[in-house]
Amino acid sequence: MRHLISRLLQGMATFLCVLIASFHLMKVAPGSPWSAERALSPEAMQALESKHAMHLGPFLERVLLHADFGPSWKHPDQSVRDILFQALPVSLELGAWALALALLVGIPAGLFAAAHAGRWGDRLSMGIVLVGVVVPSFVIAPLLQEWIGLRIGVVAGWEGPWSRVLPVFCASLATTTWVARMLRAGLLDVLSEEHIRTARAKGLSESVILLRHALPAALVPVVQMLAPAAAGLLTGTLVIEQVFQVPGLGRHFVQSALQRDFPLALGTLCLYCLLLLLLNALADMATWLLDVRTRSRP
Repeated sequence: MRHLISRLLQGMATFLCVLIASFHLMKVAPGSPWSAERALSPEAMQALESKHAMHLGPFLERVLLHADFGPSWKHPDQSVRDILFQALPVSLELGAWALALALLVGIPAGLFAAAHAGRWGDRLSMGIVLVGVVVPSFVIAPLLQEWIGLRIGVVAGWEGPWSRVLPVFCASLATTTWVARMLRAGLLDVLSEEHIRTARAKGLSESVILLRHALPAALVPVVQMLAPAAAGLLTGTLVIEQVFQVPGLGRHFVQSALQRDFPLALGTLCLYCLLLLLLNALADMATWLLDVRTRSRP
């Protein structure tokens, strides 16, 4: 409980530092949402900038007490909170399906590779999952869209179950690769420890040793890696959302930065920060449950 409270306090301090630093960086960034519009007189530009000027004190009060980032500068008829709440469920769904697929494929692939370490099964499984790292998503996504999407009649959008297949598959590739490779490495390390040799001396089968004695400890680095990976998946993957026209957070994040829509950029950044802190705290708790050595520390 002390560790959990400490992590929560650290998370609150980290969030506040990120918010203040991002606010000041965006204040000094050149340009404005109206720079790309038709030429405005200096007086009109000054009036617009003074109308939308942000000050740290009132801004922090609105965000911390009411979770209110104000209206979007580029879309003044919509508040940042409404924009984020409309896009968040889409990104959460895409990220959740991608994370589930990565675990369903990556964990068995890592187990299979560790059980056949140094043999053809190890090289074959690791060679297949390595595609997710070697070939980036901005290459795979357009190719799959052309080869498969056109054939099944779903090229872009987020309507119906078939429209989710290709985005979820592309978004899960990199995470699947890291899950499989880290689990294999973790299993090989754990299988060389003393208690595994003791279990073998007692006559336990390799499957029991692998699943019951080695897997929980080997999952610790995988769980720790999943926190930032899950935060990235749950808050949107830019390339996937752009290629498949998925209306998620990733598109808002980049477009707000390009359009100098500072309230929307700050809102998406803070949402990503909160998810990352929350998932890191959950990863710490999962590590404590999985690794007996962590629980035995004072």
